[in-house]
Amino acid sequence: MRKFLCLLALIFLQGIPVSPGNTTPARLRSFQQEGTSGQGEDPGFENPVSVQWLRENICSTTPRLILTPLLESRIRQKLHDDPMTQNGYRLVEAVAESILEAEPLTYTKTGRRLLGVSREAIRRLTALALVYRMEKDPRYLERLERELETVCAFPDWNPSHFLDVAEMATGVSLALDWCGEWVSPEVDHLVRTALVEKALKPGITPAGHNSWVNAHHNWNLVCHGGLALAALAVFEEEPELASSMLHRAVDKIPLGLEPYAPDGIYPEGPSYWFYATDYLTSVISAFRSALGTDFGFTGAPGLKESALFSQVLAGPSGLYFNYFDAGLTGYRSLSHFGLLSWFALHTGTEMDLDAYGELLKAETERPDEAFHARFLSLYFLHGAALDHAGGEGFVPPEVWTGQGAEPICIMRDPEGGKDAFFLAAKGGRAADNHGNMDAGSFIFELNGVRWSVDPGNQGYHELEQVMGNELWNQAQDSRRWSLLTKHNFGHSTLNVNGELHLADARATMVRENKNGSIPRVTFDLTPLFGESLMQARRSFSKLSDHTLQVRDSLVFSPETRWITWQLITSAGVEPEKGQATLMQDGKQLFLSVKSPVDHRFNLVSLSPPPLPHDKDIPGLKRLEIHFDRNDFPGDSGEIVVELSADPGPEEQPNFVWIVSEDNSTHYMELFDAHGIQTPHIEEMARNGIRFTRAFSNAPVCSVARSTLISSCYGPRTGAQFHRKSRPVPMPEGVDMFPAYLRKVGYYTTNNHKEDYNYIKSEGVWDESSTSAHWSNRKPGQPFFHMESHPESHESRLHFDRQLMEQYSPVTDPDSVFIFPIHPDTDLFRFTGAYYRDKILSVDTIVGRVLRQLEEDGLLESTFVFYFSDHGGVLPGSKGYLYETGLHVPLVVRIPEKFRHLVTQDPESECSDFVSFVDFGPTLLKLAGAEIPEDIDGKPFLGKGITSGLPEEKNTSFGYADRFDEKYDLVRSVRNGKFKYIRNYQPFYPDGLHNYYRYRCLAFQQWRNMFHAGQLSEVQRRFFESRDAEELYDLESDPYETRNLARDPGYIEILLELRDTLTAWVKGMPDLSFYPESELYRKAFPGPVQFGEDHRREIAALVDIANLNVLSFDEAREGIASALESPDPWKNYWGLIVCCSFGPEAVPFTGKAKELTTHPNLLVRARAAEFLGITGDGQAVDVITGCLQLTGDPMEALLILNTLVFLRDGPRQYRFEIIELDLHPEVRQQEWVQRRLEYIALRDP
Repeated sequence: MRKFLCLLALIFLQGIPVSPGNTTPARLRSFQQEGTSGQGEDPGFENPVSVQWLRENICSTTPRLILTPLLESRIRQKLHDDPMTQNGYRLVEAVAESILEAEPLTYTKTGRRLLGVSREAIRRLTALALVYRMEKDPRYLERLERELETVCAFPDWNPSHFLDVAEMATGVSLALDWCGEWVSPEVDHLVRTALVEKALKPGITPAGHNSWVNAHHNWNLVCHGGLALAALAVFEEEPELASSMLHRAVDKIPLGLEPYAPDGIYPEGPSYWFYATDYLTSVISAFRSALGTDFGFTGAPGLKESALFSQVLAGPSGLYFNYFDAGLTGYRSLSHFGLLSWFALHTGTEMDLDAYGELLKAETERPDEAFHARFLSLYFLHGAALDHAGGEGFVPPEVWTGQGAEPICIMRDPEGGKDAFFLAAKGGRAADNHGNMDAGSFIFELNGVRWSVDPGNQGYHELEQVMGNELWNQAQDSRRWSLLTKHNFGHSTLNVNGELHLADARATMVRENKNGSIPRVTFDLTPLFGESLMQARRSFSKLSDHTLQVRDSLVFSPETRWITWQLITSAGVEPEKGQATLMQDGKQLFLSVKSPVDHRFNLVSLSPPPLPHDKDIPGLKRLEIHFDRNDFPGDSGEIVVELSADPGPEEQPNFVWIVSEDNSTHYMELFDAHGIQTPHIEEMARNGIRFTRAFSNAPVCSVARSTLISSCYGPRTGAQFHRKSRPVPMPEGVDMFPAYLRKVGYYTTNNHKEDYNYIKSEGVWDESSTSAHWSNRKPGQPFFHMESHPESHESRLHFDRQLMEQYSPVTDPDSVFIFPIHPDTDLFRFTGAYYRDKILSVDTIVGRVLRQLEEDGLLESTFVFYFSDHGGVLPGSKGYLYETGLHVPLVVRIPEKFRHLVTQDPESECSDFVSFVDFGPTLLKLAGAEIPEDIDGKPFLGKGITSGLPEEKNTSFGYADRFDEKYDLVRSVRNGKFKYIRNYQPFYPDGLHNYYRYRCLAFQQWRNMFHAGQLSEVQRRFFESRDAEELYDLESDPYETRNLARDPGYIEILLELRDTLTAWVKGMPDLSFYPESELYRKAFPGPVQFGEDHRREIAALVDIANLNVLSFDEAREGIASALESPDPWKNYWGLIVCCSFGPEAVPFTGKAKELTTHPNLLVRARAAEFLGITGDGQAVDVITGCLQLTGDPMEALLILNTLVFLRDGPRQYRFEIIELDLHPEVRQQEWVQRRLEYIALRDP
């Protein structure tokens, strides 16, 4: 029975199907958990090992170390019909055959190491043992016994360098396990004694040379791996000793696993990944086969991912990024494919089985690596256990990044073949095991040449002869850092003042933009330079498949004197001013300095190397670019260097934006059947693309234009209020997008409206004025020109009755389509006709601009965009998140000269969702300029960008906050045909008074008809309280008149869109969940950072706000908790939710009355607002009292919003405020004055 259970465990562990039912033994399942699947985040690493546990769980049959009877049987079957298994076995057999004639091993050290002998012993012993077991040819057994006798008779296995012991023990243990039943009793006794005396006893001794026991690097895994195999081999003879060793191994191996976390980067480099992982996978397999568990090690964080690390770290040349003491080779070798087979078997890792099969076949015809791979036999076993049915194989990602002790980024053109773009760059710390001062360094391949190289490893023995143990001393003053391969002057990194990097400083990866059109990864190198620099950040950007950009953003210190940018290369170099040409193998690479700062080139030969004992790499040189601190104008500066296969930039297209104001798609026949003809815009569409789903993210000018110029969502950056109470800074690291065009040579002009809520830097426009024009640029300079036209602006509808009598509209008022929300009156028809005439004026302007471009010979080299800055402008559109407020016309004329830059056909229609955050990145993409990382938009035109991906291009978000003196908080998401609107203060009607709105006669008439009871149900909704949630099917209800939020048939869509919007609001995070006055005081100096610092608090406020989408019974407990909180903003939002429920929330009026004396005036005002909604006249005195106490104009404005709502609402409260003693700053504020004038003039 015991043997049967063991065999069942082996069947499971080796991936051989078993059926029916779950036949995995209980002892296996108890420790397997998530860990053995390779998927668990917290495998647990239980350690049950004891003598008793081992006796109960160890397989009593041999072989039990990796090779098992079941695997042997499978191999024999596959040798009949599986070419990969056949070729793999032929290689092992050829190695065994070659050993028969080899000289015996001798106890010969190289320096202080016996390591070479131990490794050769593994190769010999495992090959001979495996082939004898398969063939039973006595020649192999005889030679196996001879090899075992030789190494076991050595005086020791060199415990002073314990790796030698562990590796020797590995080969001896496997040979004993695989062929112990056939070796002579004398050899068997000799071998077991040697394993005990030369491996286990020295290994279990706490003193001496066993510092590796608690190591976090390869020594731990190699030594514990080899000793664990020895313990498993001799357990029956030495149960106590074996149990102690195995218990310690299970305890300590997790320390050696830590370097793999979190993303699989092995800190010591790819060569040491092979070394450590060879032993780790071997001991895991042995634990599985002998004990039925891997103790969760397979699921260790980062282990599975390390297989991917090993596949992405090599360039198209097949050479590795050889950082630290790593070598160049090993990629797609027998060793590599052997390890990948283990990962494929146990973790599901993708690998290229076809390539492995081809390599095995080639090796059988001309053996090369097979005669040197010491783990060849184990690789064969891993592969033999694997299903060779094939698959799609491994395709490397374009961008791969990994965090850890040595963070690394990889960028490549995955489809470019051997000539493809490849970058590998790293951070990290020199004082890490096998470390170098190479943080910030990179290797770069293009067109089949490795242009930037790493000097790589150097033989330890030769260096130890010169330096002794100083080689391994990583203190700052160590001689180690005098070596070319170790110090920062031997790597392609940044140097300051000619100083060494700080050995103990760690450079981290701080930013990743892997999914944008221009991938970018940033490392923070600041710690490397101590007091010599205040800040240093190095960014790598893949500008195209043939251009790499390296950008160093620096903040200088008083100690900064000069900075050196350096490239280590074996290519020929011809430096010139501002650029250098690299030449190798008939190829060229062009290096250019893009920074407008004085600099000089210097070329230093490193062959022969600086020191006699340095590594000599023929042709190696260091290209230096020197920058003097004093040549930078301020306290900071940037060094931008590009490496490209092209000698210069491609010709760049021009851009013109023609922006009309305040018109949605609904007035143009090109977009809406009820619209009018616009011949010039229609002509643009015949030569370009008509975007049918283009959206402003905000329905009002300053917020929309701030979104447009920043490519950032306003509620994330503090730019969401119209108009600004104070300008806010742009997010750190982000500029207004024309500044990026200027950096790549563009002349940028704006004529002339800006209306930004941001602080504008000096580098945005070359000219922004009423005379700004492209004609003012230098000859041949590419340009971006934006011009805004107010012909269709809302102000055009602020006409009086006299104009109506004098003006005869071109558009017949009888032909005007009346929106369902509007009353059909003569005034509305005239207003609609008059406004359509303004659209005709816009079209005339578009024609004039196109004609000017044609006359200047620029039309076919210029992308012309026509769009509106947001929707509008008939009543109920501008300022609101309905389609009439957000859905804008967009037509892009594609110039013939640059048609290759877009994938869409001319005269086409695009139904992808695009919004204002996307416009800036689109121009930068088309111009080949840098796209900043911390923006919210993505390009919708450019090379490689296709349309028709519904999951990625089917959503748009909207936001509406304060409009002048009228406060609101509304968010929306449109996904496909469905629109979801979230009213966070639904008790406020859309029609709450706003001075600018009601200057329009049609607006006034609409409200008057509401008060007179002359509107239909749909038409009067604008002046009534709203639902907290609105859901519309825009295909059947384009004017959003039928709210489906309460329709049970749409509950799944409602919940999905609710979750989408909530995730977006929390994800930004949305600053509007704090009142504007609070943001003014605390956030506006740095809104984005404030949001990040208060992300958790904002999410909590959003959760409270979302209580009003529940039933009152469901929300009651949450409301009570919010009102009792010591956090005033939770009180604030709890009261807003009470207002939303109105009379249902009467149980909370007692608490609300308590809060009318709260120290926070806005909490008081919200409490009064709730009491007023429920009919408590106390609200009047509380609100007027708050107005008298506040000295903050924006706080007063929010209180006045409540006052006007209560005054104009159903209860028509009367407020006597004309004689109130208001703070002078409050009374003088423009929007406060408007509110006060309205209250004084209008009777409730």
